[in-house]
Amino acid sequence: MKEFARTDRIGAELRRELAQVLREEVRDPRFTLITLQEIRVSRDLAHAKVYFTCFPVDTGGAEQARLLHGKLAGFL
Repeated sequence: MKEFARTDRIGAELRRELAQVLREEVRDPRFTLITLQEIRVSRDLAHAKVYFTCFPVDTGGAEQARLLHGKLAGFL
């Protein structure tokens, strides 16, 4: 039996790639403290859900989350 499903391996690779894009290509200083928690990929590999946390949660996290769901989502 396989140790990990194909979708899990693809999700892990997507997580690494998105982290690299956020680190190297996004020049907005508001996105310095974002942690990618998990990426869940559908069985047919057509969709992926990205779970993330924005720090600091109390001051700018809501704005970061809003921007990630909006403008930056298409870029990523």
